[in-house]
Amino acid sequence: MAYREPWPSPVREWADPPWWLRGSCVTAWFETPRPIATKLLSPDLLPDDHGPGVMTRLRFYEVHYGAFTETGRDEGGVGNFREAVVAFAVHSGDIAGEVSSFMWTDDMTYLLWGREVFGWPLIQATIREDGDLLTVGHIESTLSASVEIPQGTLRLEATAQEDDGRPGVGFSTWLTPRRTVRWANGAGVEVQRDLLLVYPRVVSAGRHLRCEGEIRLELSESHPLHVLKSPVAHSIDAAVDFELVVGSNVEVRQ
Repeated sequence: MAYREPWPSPVREWADPPWWLRGSCVTAWFETPRPIATKLLSPDLLPDDHGPGVMTRLRFYEVHYGAFTETGRDEGGVGNFREAVVAFAVHSGDIAGEVSSFMWTDDMTYLLWGREVFGWPLIQATIREDGDLLTVGHIESTLSASVEIPQGTLRLEATAQEDDGRPGVGFSTWLTPRRTVRWANGAGVEVQRDLLLVYPRVVSAGRHLRCEGEIRLELSESHPLHVLKSPVAHSIDAAVDFELVVGSNVEVRQ
């Protein structure tokens, strides 16, 4: 798949949730040593298994999205985005899930509703995705993906090896710690901390492909992830043609 410039996607009236997302993604799983994870995550979110590492993922998405109502999707309000995410397995009370600590996208509409509605730390960046793995998803299809930021580049190379018949995506919980500034009854402002829990609804799980490949992180010392160098992936997989509804089931914990 040849590189394309970011899709134009103007902000629309339907930018409030819930949204439907249809697309594909490739994920590389690896471990971040616990001493490094403690510097990147809130101690309240660290997994309590006290293992030597925290499961981490680098994921590249290609997604079509639009409004979702009880009567169905708004096909006339479709936008598109690419996204790269570094997320960590976390734990908060009785909830186990993942927190997306580093997120980049090439679409301004998605960036705006992700940051303003959910508080996700989205940053605009150039994302390149070459190959046919995300669009075709057959054995031996490939992906060469990268996100280019001022501090360097994060890359993922993958080749599909097996369609193992598993669902492409499953149930997950997305956790986002937030700080909200509010007026305090005429006494100035106060900062409120909360934890947002987003439970995506899987409409169609898509197909699961086992892949082989590698991660390359080429980052300067000014970026927090530079200490990871180029971690070895425990596994790489692709989810092809999944469909989710995001924003219909959300919980806020103080």
